[in-house]
Amino acid sequence: MLKATVNKDARGRAGNMFFGLAAAATLLAGAQMAQAQDTTEPATTDHACAEDQYKALGGSSTLNCVANDLVVTASAMINNNTVGSCPNDGLEHEVDILVGLQSGSPERYDIGYFVGQAGNDPLAAGGQCSVAIFPTSGGNTPPTNGWFDGDANACGDYHSNSTTTNLVTGAKVTCISQPGTNHLIVPYAIVYANNTNGTCTSVDDVTAGTSSKCQAATVPVGNVFVTNSANPQCDATGAPNGAVYDPIANTITLTVTVTNSDPLFPQAADGTTFTDDFTVGSPPVTVSGSPTCTPSGGAVCQIANNAGVVSGTITSFPWGSSVVLSVTLDVPANPGNVPFSSGLSLTTPNSVLPAIPPYVINTDSTSPGYGTSTNATACLSAVQLPVKLQSFEVH
Repeated sequence: MLKATVNKDARGRAGNMFFGLAAAATLLAGAQMAQAQDTTEPATTDHACAEDQYKALGGSSTLNCVANDLVVTASAMINNNTVGSCPNDGLEHEVDILVGLQSGSPERYDIGYFVGQAGNDPLAAGGQCSVAIFPTSGGNTPPTNGWFDGDANACGDYHSNSTTTNLVTGAKVTCISQPGTNHLIVPYAIVYANNTNGTCTSVDDVTAGTSSKCQAATVPVGNVFVTNSANPQCDATGAPNGAVYDPIANTITLTVTVTNSDPLFPQAADGTTFTDDFTVGSPPVTVSGSPTCTPSGGAVCQIANNAGVVSGTITSFPWGSSVVLSVTLDVPANPGNVPFSSGLSLTTPNSVLPAIPPYVINTDSTSPGYGTSTNATACLSAVQLPVKLQSFEVH
């Protein structure tokens, strides 16, 4: 998975609070999290959330989280990858969350991290959360940085002026996207105490020292996409390899079938686009007549030739459907003993994340195609063009 940054102003003593994905140089799914963590701690799932726990432990008011004593960053991983898809299936999925903490001048005690499992606000009453506590040591370089045990209990305390990165494993989230986007949202809250008076032995004990001693946000995670999972594929048909050369008419006919029938990705792939540029390569060819797109199984497609670039859109592409694309090319009268090849490019919209590789996701947030996935050589067709022998009359 890939990572991108998302910011949210908190306007407190610590400045900005944000929950999002940090920038990464790795562009392929399957790459491990590039940023090393100082500590690793498991989440306890199906637990009470921050507001309910605050009340259960004696809180007399409602959490308002105005203190903002910590700067919080986080990156999500799904299936140990730093970018990928979160299926829009209404179910809870386990993720690992890399939580970065940065503190100001005060020391803080018994830090707890809550994640709303069903898209719920951890500060709202009701609902369930995944909850983690932090270690009583770790990330201490120098020893006055990061976690320590300042109150002789099991919940980690945090030095002033510290920065650490902490991996919380096995938290649950429901794949809910930010309205108007397909970016995963993860509602979270950090709670802490401002003195050493508390008793803390487990996740059941972490809570805000007062109603203000917490931070919370529900913001989009930039490069985890809530998607329909589909995997459009392209098969060459005809002989050989989807390309047929007619030496009499001096044409090549390319015929390929694009399918959406992968049994491991049984979702629609509406809006998939395709393109093949015949203005490049050797020998030079020209598109003859109009290319055709023949759908079946409920698919709907459009195709056109734009000055040698054949492209189109499969506007409706339900699972189990397919389209047959065909284009005829004029070639030189005697092309010579050379191979001709052409590769179709398939691109799925950012609401669909297929298997990657061979698809590569566009992670450039400034690009109009941000979030789309492309298989640049989805269907390679090839044919050998022979030398034509000339006939001579003998007198």
